[in-house]
Amino acid sequence: MACVATSKPVYLQPCAVAVLFTCCSGLCASNSNTSVIAVQTAQALWQDIQSGAAEANPALLCRFLVLTFGDLKHFDFHYW
Repeated sequence: MACVATSKPVYLQPCAVAVLFTCCSGLCASNSNTSVIAVQTAQALWQDIQSGAAEANPALLCRFLVLTFGDLKHFDFHYW
């Protein structure tokens, strides 16, 4: 199989779509309503499936959610 060089740039699509919430305090992280955030992320996924956007861009099917809190003074990191 031969390797062919082209002058056209290659654009890569993202592998996944992420929703990242970073809290600046432990109180913010513990008081955040994770169930509402998860439902909103699931609704966005379902909307992409129904509208056909997921067929055009399959990376939308790999959507994930991360809620983080990092205490930089004590090097203590939490994620949900």
